[in-house]
Amino acid sequence: MSRPAGPAPGAASTALARARVAVVVPARNEEARIAACLAALSRQRLPGGALPAVFVIANDCTDATVPLARALAGPGQRVVACTAGTGGVGRARNIGLEVARECCPELRLLLTTDADCITAPGWAAALADALTRAPAACGAILPAAEPLTPVSHPDPLELRYALLTRRFHLLLGRHAPGEAHDMDIGGANMGFRVAELSALGGFPELPSGEDRALAARFRQAGHRVLRVPEARVHASCRSDGRAPGGMAEGIRARLSGAQAPFDSALRPFAQMLGEGEATALGLRLTAREAGRSLPALEACVARLSALGSAEERREHVRRLAAGQAGLPAMAGPHGGMQLPSGLPGTMRAARR
Repeated sequence: MSRPAGPAPGAASTALARARVAVVVPARNEEARIAACLAALSRQRLPGGALPAVFVIANDCTDATVPLARALAGPGQRVVACTAGTGGVGRARNIGLEVARECCPELRLLLTTDADCITAPGWAAALADALTRAPAACGAILPAAEPLTPVSHPDPLELRYALLTRRFHLLLGRHAPGEAHDMDIGGANMGFRVAELSALGGFPELPSGEDRALAARFRQAGHRVLRVPEARVHASCRSDGRAPGGMAEGIRARLSGAQAPFDSALRPFAQMLGEGEATALGLRLTAREAGRSLPALEACVARLSALGSAEERREHVRRLAAGQAGLPAMAGPHGGMQLPSGLPGTMRAARR
């Protein structure tokens, strides 16, 4: 793994030296998208009118990403060429954190997005505001207005299962209203207090999935991770992704007519009963297993909604987990139920 070829210590510009908020943008062969990404970031303003610093971490690029980004970079924007090696996007984000701390002595907050994303107006301000209330936050990731690759509608079974999963965890108090579920987490739209992020060791150095692994670290340390729907980024719906196991793989599957993998935060109902969080290790949920689990999950959510106290809800789940209460019969590929036909074709909040 090579040391990034970027700014030397003490070489930070005045704009960077004053910055208290920085944005890290990993990029790998993004010559087609980096200009729009940087243009949107240059329009971001923080509370009080300041601009955030921006660090493009060009990871092992073989196209024109680096010279193009350097030509376009404005005041407070810096491009760092590096090779992240086996650490993947997690290592690239850590390089961004390291360089941002070198260049910005007053750094307090670190925001993250991706080079194929366009940050909406008010994005940085919304995350910065949320980080006054908690040390970690995530925003909404939406499809770009003109995606580079057409995407078929997400599976209505998956959408139904995801809505019930979120409700299940809320009813059990596994995450509070306003806090993020794993389905909300995506490195393309997150923010952190630098002190807590550094204390937890920075980003897990993984080829993909570093975002949800980091959120789990924050929760295990007793910190909240807030959901900030007004902090929006628009992501390309491309099929030539950079991270293995990422959103692009699901898009390719849909385009080929194959069954796309379900969101990695979703689990079979039997496993959900024994989890404290949806991030517990387990098998990836398949459409077949979701269809089998759905009637039991629906019945459980209905029962939990009818119970009057959190302790009654937890006791009901304990009884189900111990096999002391019967589960509904599971029949047919979708459990014998009629799925709603008008569910919206929105992108998942988390870019797997």
